[in-house]
Amino acid sequence: MLDQIKSMLMQKVAGELSERFGLSESMIQTVVNQVMEIAAGMLTNNSSQSGGIAGLMSMGQQLLGGSSNEMLGSIVNALKSQLPSKLTETGQFDNDTASKIADSVIPQVKDLISNLTGEDNNGGDGIIGKLGGLIG
Repeated sequence: MLDQIKSMLMQKVAGELSERFGLSESMIQTVVNQVMEIAAGMLTNNSSQSGGIAGLMSMGQQLLGGSSNEMLGSIVNALKSQLPSKLTETGQFDNDTASKIADSVIPQVKDLISNLTGEDNNGGDGIIGKLGGLIG
């Protein structure tokens, strides 16, 4: 499932990062990897389960439950505070460019997570909601 989310994120941000910042595919992959690392870290920190299906179930319960807005807020805050420095640490981006990339990517990540959790204000179930329907 995380690979699917990573692929969706890559598709969502690739065009803008390439056009706006002139990033190569490998640089875009670096950005996406850093975003996924930070988001996964937040999910792991908020999960009492780890690994395999138990971790997936726990993540789904967190996102489906009343804590989905809290989880989204936590991920967004973590991205705001960590992504620019993580991008700079890769040696591929200077501070200014890393901050601008983060400012560009974070709203798209928020939108993607909102759509996945069904928090899209359209009343529709996101992927996580559909997963909950299948397992719950």
